[in-house]
Amino acid sequence: MSTYPLQIVKDDLLRQFKDKVDANVLTTKFAALEDAALSNENFSFYTSVASVYSSKIEGEPIELDSYIKHKDSGLNSSRTIQRKLTILLEKWFLAQHLGPQAWFVQSEKYYYLHHHEYYNNIRLLRQEYDELNYSAALPFVMMLSRAVLNPGK
Repeated sequence: MSTYPLQIVKDDLLRQFKDKVDANVLTTKFAALEDAALSNENFSFYTSVASVYSSKIEGEPIELDSYIKHKDSGLNSSRTIQRKLTILLEKWFLAQHLGPQAWFVQSEKYYYLHHHEYYNNIRLLRQEYDELNYSAALPFVMMLSRAVLNPGK
């Protein structure tokens, strides 16, 4: 894993994170992530699952088969496009720093299964991007690590 200088987020957040997470266990679990057998060059199962769970987090009832049919039809609303871009941006950031296995982290599923905690942690950060309280980010970051360590719980 590479080390990157943190510019907006303070270094003490990383120290706090390392104090709470066993890096060896997290690294081992992360290294074991694999793409789904259903994925191919034109379809990413985990990106589709991420989109479905992201919709569910927002309270929109949608199932994976409906999403795939909707995706195949080429119909997209601006809200759906915005959500997909947000998901892809999160996954892209992780993949840039951790490698392509980051695309297989089922963070959105974990967030959905723990949506009350998710929203509480988002509120800690504040709502406006220019006013984000990064010093309160540890609970949210811990959710991401738990998505790797205990994806189905």
